[in-house]
Amino acid sequence: MDIKKENVARPVRWIALAVFLSISFTLFFSASGLAGMIPFSVKTTKDELNIRVKADTFSDILTVIETAGTALYPVEENGNWYKIRFANNLYGYVFKAYVEQGDAFPTKISLFPGAALRTSTNADAQVHTICSTGGQVSVMTYDDTWYYVTTYRGEKGYMLKSSLYEPTPAYPVIEGQDVEVELDTLVKVTSATANIRSGPSTSYAKVITVTAGTILTVISQTNGSDGYVWYKISTSGGTEGYIRSDLVTAYSTETALAGKVVAIDPGHGCYKTDDANTMDDGNVGPSGLLEKDVNLAVSLYLKAYLQASGATVVMTRSKDVGVMTLASRAATANDANADIFISVHCNASITDSKKNGVITYYFGGNAATPVSATLLAKRKALAADVQNALVAENGSANLGTGSDGFTVLVKSTMPSVLVEIGYITNPEEEALLATAAYQQLCGKGIYKGVLKYFETN
Repeated sequence: MDIKKENVARPVRWIALAVFLSISFTLFFSASGLAGMIPFSVKTTKDELNIRVKADTFSDILTVIETAGTALYPVEENGNWYKIRFANNLYGYVFKAYVEQGDAFPTKISLFPGAALRTSTNADAQVHTICSTGGQVSVMTYDDTWYYVTTYRGEKGYMLKSSLYEPTPAYPVIEGQDVEVELDTLVKVTSATANIRSGPSTSYAKVITVTAGTILTVISQTNGSDGYVWYKISTSGGTEGYIRSDLVTAYSTETALAGKVVAIDPGHGCYKTDDANTMDDGNVGPSGLLEKDVNLAVSLYLKAYLQASGATVVMTRSKDVGVMTLASRAATANDANADIFISVHCNASITDSKKNGVITYYFGGNAATPVSATLLAKRKALAADVQNALVAENGSANLGTGSDGFTVLVKSTMPSVLVEIGYITNPEEEALLATAAYQQLCGKGIYKGVLKYFETN
């Protein structure tokens, strides 16, 4: 054996192997890692920049980025457009001419003893390096499971989303046109029992008897012949009458729902798939009224009432949006740890144009998705409270409550209901549903049901 040749060949082989591995790593990383993801951010170069539902200048506007320099995080290129992920399977498109390459946003590694930087979006993919706990990385783009990041040493790769503290993207939350509402004056019964009378005196006939804790809406007040102040009130069941002021106390609506998180789902109003070219309008009335528009209008009134009472409100949509699945609507509520979830819809009948009324559904569980007795009781209570308060407010026929396996109810993990606020196929109810006044009544009725629910839950 030639010792000298062997000594020379050995480092040459190692160098060749190192070069081969380096090239292989680069090719593997480039080919497999970037599928469906773009390893950079962009920032807008103009104010009032439209984000479109599709990669088409004639497509509907998803939202408007108001300020130049706003960071966006593309997930895919589509000709002259970037596809931008906003939230929960919600995507929009920005024209490339109106953006330029931008900076990534920083986040910290949260898992002990660190997080693996991998060559592709696969938990079994080759590990490029292990990052230290608390180390700083920059997230350049992401999907539901993975972040594409760069370390302070310039290393790039993929980390599981669960390995990192959540970053806060700079693009705005998509919001629609909010409405303003005024809260009713409410009182709560303080005595063990109290009589509601037909007039402002004990000499008037008893209408009903209410118990301690019952919330009543004050319509007006008057001085009775007995020297007491009497409130003219209405109950959640729609009964009107008078109650003596010393039997009740003021109920603070401004803080009644403080600390509560309510998720509202205005049904429909999206594209069902990436390939869809028509919006999901929901049911359509005989004069052309679209369910999606009614659902959103009622939901915005409901949101306003809830926020006025101190609740935090999470909307699955606040305007017509891009692709949104039923499961992602429920996921919005689950991710927000909402206390309750309310999906707003309009009913329809293809056989009976005179059918009318309100019905509220809950999911009672099945073999595939069992529901605990405690959760079932809360779902039934929420459905009953929303149903009774809504029909009392809008005067519609009470069709009661029922259990059904709607996806948004099956997939939600908290007390949740789907309320059908009326039959859009009934010409009379369609005419009502088209008016802002009636839409507000429906939002107010559902809100009062939520107030009632949280009194005992």
